[in-house]
Amino acid sequence: MLDLPALRRLCTHAPKLRRLLGLALENLRIDGWRASQALADGDLSRFGKCMHRLEGAVCVLCAKRSPILECFQRVQLAQASGDLSQTRHEAQALDRQLQKLQQELQRALDDLAA
Repeated sequence: MLDLPALRRLCTHAPKLRRLLGLALENLRIDGWRASQALADGDLSRFGKCMHRLEGAVCVLCAKRSPILECFQRVQLAQASGDLSQTRHEAQALDRQLQKLQQELQRALDDLAA
């Protein structure tokens, strides 16, 4: 999922890459939490804003054919329909993918620190 080779080409200086990955991991966690809160509150507008930020980060971090991008599409379709229950269901699947991405980011950070 994480396209580390592309990120290494984008950022060739290892300390800067570590900082970039660390910030990405932190922001994924924060925005994921905010999205969960918005959804729990039933606020699809606020949820959509969080999804937009998350998707932008994921598009930079992940391979273009990553399953996580398909999850974003399903969440967006559910959100656009106004179906809160379906949006929550799709958001749970996306959350599992985001957890995997966060684990990959953490492993990459650990490997870069070694």
